[in-house]
Amino acid sequence: MMETRSWDDSAALVQPAVCSVPPNRQQPDNRWLLAWNRRSFLELGSYKQAPGCARGHLRNVLAEWKLEQHDEIAQLIISELVTNSVLSVGARRWLARPPVRVWILGDASRVNLLVWDALPGAPQPRAAGPDEENGRGLFLVRELSAAWGSYLPPEAYHPAYAGGKVTWAIIGSGPAR
Repeated sequence: MMETRSWDDSAALVQPAVCSVPPNRQQPDNRWLLAWNRRSFLELGSYKQAPGCARGHLRNVLAEWKLEQHDEIAQLIISELVTNSVLSVGARRWLARPPVRVWILGDASRVNLLVWDALPGAPQPRAAGPDEENGRGLFLVRELSAAWGSYLPPEAYHPAYAGGKVTWAIIGSGPAR
């Protein structure tokens, strides 16, 4: 069922519609979401187990949608995106640790993975040294996806966190959003 409520609705200021993909505050036309006719949502605690939970959920969704051809790359990308969110959230002190939210969108041949966290800063790729174990995640996301990026939802999406941010990656061929 498609959500029809406007994001200008005052109810969104009180309770975010967490199951709906948050719109991009810089892009007034969010009809790109309509191109994805398959949708799944998962809210996770922002703890070290979250990437494994996201991978398990993704594996099941791709099998249900008959998009298993994307499983290996999608598993790696969702792992990187969720791990980045968990590490970013975990690096701050919170009265109550905010969740990490995952949306899996699909069509006949592509998958769009979106991950929301409470921090509004865009993810920053970095150059990892040859002996470093960390720092290559966004490089892998960039190299393995058809397109990737991040955006800021409206502050009304989650006022307590100024809206947070969404990082996304598209896997498969076809027109990018």
